[in-house]
This record gives sequence, structure tokens and C-alpha cells, in this order.
Amino acid sequence: MPMRFQRLVGLMFACAALNAQEPTRTPTVRVARDAIRIHNADATRRVSGQFTLEAGADERGDLAVLNGPVTIAGRVRGTVAVVNGDIVLAPTAQIDGDVVVIGGGVSTEAGARVGGGIVQQPEVLRYRLEGTVIVPEGDAEEAGATRAERWRRWRERERRRGRADLFVTSAHTYNRVEGLPILAGPRVVRDGKAGRMELSLLGVLRTAGPVNWDRESVGHDASLAFRLGPQRRVGVSGRLYDVVSAVEEWQLRPDELGLASAFFTRDYADYFARHGARGGVQLFGGREVTLDLGMATERWGARAARDPWSLVDDQVPWRANPAVESGIVHLADARFSIDTRRREASWLSGWYVDAQIERGRGTLTPAGFSPLVDPLPGALLPRARTWSRGAIDLRRYNRLTPSAHLDVRVFLAGQLGADSMPLARRLSVGGPGTLPGYRFRGEGASPETFTCAPVMRAGMPAECDRVALVQAEFRSDFRSRVVRTDEDDDWWRPGLNARGSWVVFANAGRGWRVGTPAADWRFASGTIPAMSTWRADIGAGIDFGSIGVYAAKAVDVGGEPVRIFARARRRF
Repeated sequence: MPMRFQRLVGLMFACAALNAQEPTRTPTVRVARDAIRIHNADATRRVSGQFTLEAGADERGDLAVLNGPVTIAGRVRGTVAVVNGDIVLAPTAQIDGDVVVIGGGVSTEAGARVGGGIVQQPEVLRYRLEGTVIVPEGDAEEAGATRAERWRRWRERERRRGRADLFVTSAHTYNRVEGLPILAGPRVVRDGKAGRMELSLLGVLRTAGPVNWDRESVGHDASLAFRLGPQRRVGVSGRLYDVVSAVEEWQLRPDELGLASAFFTRDYADYFARHGARGGVQLFGGREVTLDLGMATERWGARAARDPWSLVDDQVPWRANPAVESGIVHLADARFSIDTRRREASWLSGWYVDAQIERGRGTLTPAGFSPLVDPLPGALLPRARTWSRGAIDLRRYNRLTPSAHLDVRVFLAGQLGADSMPLARRLSVGGPGTLPGYRFRGEGASPETFTCAPVMRAGMPAECDRVALVQAEFRSDFRSRVVRTDEDDDWWRPGLNARGSWVVFANAGRGWRVGTPAADWRFASGTIPAMSTWRADIGAGIDFGSIGVYAAKAVDVGGEPVRIFARARRRF
């Protein structure tokens, strides 16, 4: 090789070596991206703290070091990335790839060889570790992004933080007073460091004919709620509403009430109008414990049954909707709930407790065709009422084996003290939600036990001051291919979304009035009727979680037939 050509090649290699040892300053975000990419790669060796690769050592693959300092005297057959630390390349160092340093400096001694380039920025990288993966903080991911990338990231962050949409839904029920209530309006959900905000402004359209632009057909339900703090443990809420509510909301869920009404012209609840405002404070103990304290002012009013469409027996008239007292009431309430049913392998698992207490006062006027439960001289005139009531729903779910459960429920509710409650707060038992072996509000039912009505009134309203109910059931999964379920068969998709179970159950309960003892329907305030006066039934069925079919039979009243009923969810 001619001497001149050898000198030219040597000069080229010398220039390349010189360039390789001189760090190149690059925009911070690009250096951060490279360092993070190298560190988070699965094949990279990750080290935290001071690190030295001795002379003669051979590191195969990429190397990433957090919070050095770093000294390289051996060979690295890959790239070296240093985050928030300095690196020294000793004379014997040989790096086949690049050297990427952010948050530190680079010192290259004579003789060190770097096959790629040296990229360095002194600015410290702000990051957090999720496991062993680096997640940048601040604007490290924004500074070097294109406008399209920044817009896409902003939209993604906003999507995670919250959303705003036009919300349209049903009220998840169908009844003889409203038909199918439709709710529609804007809804905003926003998450931030201070907490979570939910705002909804919904109008209510009641579809039972005739539909007119008045309060019979149109209402509203607007709410604003905040969940405060990083753990969302404190809530503050407010609500304005003009809605129709069930008198007894504890027996059957709204969707089950709606299905019975839409399919079979059977409405197992009574309804009244509520127009007012409520403010509340909520405390949350994770997902399991909730305390809700609130105060409300409402105007109550009676609603008559209309004539909505139903699939079966559409020509059968609906049961009249009992009239309640009307007027303005002031309410203070508290609700405490514990739900540990999702826990596993803990002695605290399997409990559900829902306790409520309410104090109410107001001046109420009875409807002209439905006198007060306790008629007095001038009973049709406005009357001041003050009452207190409470309720506790206590359930225990016992897993006996992996496929068998024994579950028990006790429900107690009613007035506290001697002050009588208005009809909108009265109670009853009987029917598919409580004692399914007995007819719901039927003429054959014992009024002193089920509705506590000494006089037959239009619609047979609930008039009990207190009720007690005990329910128990044993369930076990099917161990046969005779009954197919989604649990075992991917092709079987009729909506039976749980393992099929067979169920046997028993229920016992009754309602009663409080006051001067009289016959079998009025008892002193501090007493509970003897168990011999309670009504009981037994039954069995097949349950798939989302739907169940059962048969129940009264055991202490002759002449009651076996009653077949369905539930859209588990009984309790």
C-alpha cells in the first residue's frame, strides 16, 4: 500500500476516533427517549447505583445504569445508557454501540474506544419507577414531540382524566305510573389531582300516555358530586330532582319491577312524586365501607296509574296506584353500608350490612279519596307530621365447599318511637320479593300480616309500621352436563352468564302496626309479634345468576297453590 494512502486512511480513523470521544449535545427530550428506551428494553441489563466494569470484563448486550457514577474499563458489546449519573471511560474501555448520558457528564480517557456516538445532556431526568420500568414525569415527553404527537397525547390525557357526552338512558324500570322513563342530557366526568368531579343535567320523559308537556310527563334529575383527595375518601354531593320513586325500594330492584310490568301487567310496587333538593357528605373506606349523611327538602304528591303497554294480558286493568299524603317535607338521613362479599379467604368476607335512619317532618294533606291511616276529626285537612324510621339489611354468605353456599338474610325496618309515619314511608311483606309463596296484595292474603290494612283501600297500599323478614337459602352448582352454562361452553350464549345452580330456600316474616294492642294487627311499641303469627314458605329453583326460575309454597295457610316466579337476579 503506498505511504500516502496509508497516511490518508490513518487520518480518517484518527478523525473518527476523535469524533467518537467528543460528546454531542442533543435536545433533552431526545436523549431522555433514547435512555428510557434502552433502560426499559427486556434484553437490557439494569443496574442501580455505583457501577464499575473492570478491565478484561466482557458485558454482552446493552447496559443501563440509574444514579451512577459509572466506570467502564472492560468491553460492552452493546450500548451504555446512564440516567442521572456521570460516566468515566477508562483507557481500556471498549463499547461497541453508543453511550447515552442524561443528567450527568462524560469523561473519556485516551485509548477508550466507542463504536457509535456519545450523546449527553446535563439536565437531570425526572422519572418514577413502576416496577423496573422508567416512566418520565414533567414535560420530558413533550418538548421534542411534533404538533400532531402533542395533540394526540393531550387528547389521551384528557380522555383518562375525564369525559363529556350526551347521555341517554332509561331509568332501568317500567311501571304503571310512568311507562318507560327516558333520561337524557349532558354528563361530565373529570379527574384531577384534587379529586373527581361528576356533573349530570338530565331531563326525564315519562312515556305512559297521554304524553303532555307537563309534570305528569316531564321531570328532571340534575346532580353534582365531588370525590376529594388522592384516595377519593371524602365526597360532597348535591341534587335537584323531579322524579317518581317507589314507596318500598327494598323488596325488588327496579329492573325486576320493570320486567314484571312490561311482560305480565304486574307491578309489584307503589309510587309517589318527589320534587326537591338534597345535599350530602359521603365518607368512603375503600370499596367496602360507605357512610352517607344528607339533608333534603321535597314536595311529595300522589300519582295515579296510567295505561302503559304490556306484552301479556294487555287488556287487564292495572292495579290502582295508592294515593299518598301530599305536602312539603324536610328530611335528614344517614346510611351506612359494609360489603365484604368480594373478599376471599378472610373471616371478614361474606358480609353485607346496609343500615339506614331517617328523621322527617312536614305538613301533609291526604288525597280526598284516601283518608289517613289513622282517621281523626278533620283528617282531610293538612296535618303536621314528625317521624323517625330505620332499617337494617343484614346478610351472611357462607361458602361451605367450592360449589355450595348457605346464605342467610335478616331484614328489619319501621318506625322508631311512637310517632306514626306517612303512607310514603309505610311497609309490607308478601309477594316474589319477600314471601313468594303468598300472593302479592291479593284478596286471599292476610291483611293483618302482609299490609296491616284494617280497611280495604284502592290499590291495597302498604300500611305496616314495622316489618321483619328472615330468609335462608342453600345453593349448589350443577355437576352434570344436562344443564349447560357459559362456565363450560363458549357457544352457549343465551345470557346465562354464571354457573347454573340449584337452590332450596325458606322465608318467614310479617308486618305489624304500632299502638294500643288490638286483635292480631296492632302491637305495643316495644314488642315483636310472636313467631307463631308469622307467615312462612319454602321453595326451590334453578338459578343462573342473571335469571332464575323458582317455585314456592306457603306452609302455614291452607289452600295456597304452588306459585311459580322468576327473578332477574339472585334473590339476595
